[in-house]
Amino acid sequence: MLKQYLPICWFGKIPANLTTSKTFLWRNLVLYICAALFIQANITEPVEAFLQILIELFITIVFVFILLKVTKSSAKFDVVFTAFIICENFFYICALPIAIWYMTVRTSEFSMIPIYVGIVLIIWFCAIISYLLQQLFDFRVTLSVLLSVFYFIVTYLVSFALLLM
Repeated sequence: MLKQYLPICWFGKIPANLTTSKTFLWRNLVLYICAALFIQANITEPVEAFLQILIELFITIVFVFILLKVTKSSAKFDVVFTAFIICENFFYICALPIAIWYMTVRTSEFSMIPIYVGIVLIIWFCAIISYLLQQLFDFRVTLSVLLSVFYFIVTYLVSFALLLM
């Protein structure tokens, strides 16, 4: 099943009949939580990191649900949600070495380099989500880009802001 979903992260053709299973989805959720927890726990306290990950998951679930309802799509929730989680996993797995790199150079004059690489990764992530929205919902490029940026901001920045309250 991973062979069906992974090409999304490289802007490959998405099969019209994406399938998933509960086991595949749960394994990807566990991978998501572990990768996200590793990065977030190095930024903030472990309990806050776990809460932020739960908030991110909740926002993703709501975002997918609203997309399916508004578009009246015939796509199954679990298929679209799995596609989002695969993209999230790809993002976090790519972010792991960047986070470690940043932690090792953050007090040196090279501390901005991993930040610039991280910005490129964020742009790539938004492009992947935009592509996913275009392929699954036939959205125009402008709408899918706006929705992907909105999704990124709400998922990561709002979840972080909620924890600051």
